[in-house]
Amino acid sequence: MGKLIWIQDSARPRQLSNKMQWVRNILASLAFGSIAIGQVADDRRVEQIKDDAQRRVSNDGAMGLIVRGRSNPMRMSVSSLASVRLRELRQLLEESPDYEGERPIFIELFERGTARDGADRVMTRVSSFEGSEIVIETIVDVRSQVDREEVALGITESSLFRRGLEGLQSLEAGQHVEVPHWLVIGLDEVIKWKSDSTNRRIYEHLMANPEVLPLEAVFTLSKAEARSLDSVKRSLYRASSCALVLSLLSQDAGPTALSEFLQDVVTFEGEVDILLRKHFPDMAVGANAIEKVWSLQLAIMAAPKMIDTFSMAETEKNLAQALTLLMGGEEGHTVMIPLSEFQRVYAMEEVGVRQSVNAMVAKLMQLSNRSHPVYRPVIYGYLTVADDITGYRADEIDTKLMNLQKERDQMLAADLRCRDYLDWFQITRARQVTGDFSGYMKLKDQLKAEREESKDEDIDVYLDRVQALMVR
Repeated sequence: MGKLIWIQDSARPRQLSNKMQWVRNILASLAFGSIAIGQVADDRRVEQIKDDAQRRVSNDGAMGLIVRGRSNPMRMSVSSLASVRLRELRQLLEESPDYEGERPIFIELFERGTARDGADRVMTRVSSFEGSEIVIETIVDVRSQVDREEVALGITESSLFRRGLEGLQSLEAGQHVEVPHWLVIGLDEVIKWKSDSTNRRIYEHLMANPEVLPLEAVFTLSKAEARSLDSVKRSLYRASSCALVLSLLSQDAGPTALSEFLQDVVTFEGEVDILLRKHFPDMAVGANAIEKVWSLQLAIMAAPKMIDTFSMAETEKNLAQALTLLMGGEEGHTVMIPLSEFQRVYAMEEVGVRQSVNAMVAKLMQLSNRSHPVYRPVIYGYLTVADDITGYRADEIDTKLMNLQKERDQMLAADLRCRDYLDWFQITRARQVTGDFSGYMKLKDQLKAEREESKDEDIDVYLDRVQALMVR
């Protein structure tokens, strides 16, 4: 690697202007790319200089970005993607639109040779050459298909390094700088959540089974360890990181406190929860304050909204539960009967019949707000049946109920065929094994082992017998 030698006249002031700082950073980046300055002794170095002469630079001064690469479309595409991500981070942290950082982020497009399977396509590194200015560089391997999400994560990590290293001119020998991976993932997921917060299933699963991936594990997992997780735990890791960052933003002066936290976390060498309590005082109350705040945020994210629509299977399940009538039994007890036995309610007085039917109608109306769209005509059909019951027009009710049940069966069968076809399409078009099923089986075995460890010898004997009967 060629060395870049700085020559400074002692008569000149040591403080450089902003323009000179940018020139210095660009030269440092060239040194990082093995560009020799001075006399070249062999043909290989000559070829290297010719190769770099073909590389062009895209400079986005407003965002503090410098992108280097031969392909103009690829360079402009990566530059645009990086600019959008930096703008999203500014908005999330409520920073000034003019913020560009005190040093640029260099993005190097790696284009020569053949990509190696399994290798990282995006890497971020921080370097300081011979005590000179710190260089933050994101290397993007564009020799094969580029994953936009990986590029966005790399830019997010570089941006966090830039924030955390502001005020430092160079790194000391052996100084360790690092951005916690959960923070990179969490900010990325929060940006997605802000744009579309309707995908709540993973948060429901995490809230129901927090022991699968405890919050402590989220704090301690490295980037490599997080990538090695199976697909189920990897999704839970992303959801947990998102809930954690959102819980920080929801605190008093959350965006400002998070910005200050980001400035300290890169060079911080202690436990991250200590730093969190410093910048977020509300999280310092009680031993489990951080986990409680995280759990509350998770519950908010998992809570369904009126616009959340049930799947066809969920709609069918809720519809079956709603199609019941209440009638008084012996000794004042209430009896729940299926709608198919509607004739039994006529044993009550007219007021009782109306009250029983109105309770069912209320459940059907509530279900219609979130039911699958294809079920809404069916629900309307059951509402007409309810009107027939209260109007004592029982002659055609049995026929209507039979037709409605037949229509429900046909819709469920069509839904099953559609899912089977989509599964077949996904399997036949798969280019590689995702590990989803193996991850599912691994998680299932883990939950089974945990249950075996926590068994109650007196009670679980009977529970196992009931389980065996249910399996049959």
